[in-house]
Amino acid sequence: WAEIYHNIKYTTNGGTLAQDAPTQFTQSAGLATLPSITKEGVAFGGWTINGVKVTSIPAGTDGDVALVANWVLVKKVII
Repeated sequence: WAEIYHNIKYTTNGGTLAQDAPTQFTQSAGLATLPSITKEGVAFGGWTINGVKVTSIPAGTDGDVALVANWVLVKKVII
C-alpha cells in the first residue's frame, strides 16, 4: 500500500501566503487546516475551490486542488 499525494496550487490574489504553507496533501488524510494568508488593507474572506468556500481539504479528496484566496474590503472610519 502506497500513500497517494496530491498537489495544492494557491491563487493568492495579491496576498502573502505563510512560508510553511503545504504544497501537497495525502489522499487518505486530506488537510484539516488551510494555511494563513495576509494582504494589507483588506481582510481575508476565506479560501474557495471552484467558487465554493472551504475550510479544509477532506480526507478522500482525489486529485490536485486549486485554492483561491478571497478578500473583503475593510472600511476605515475617520473621526
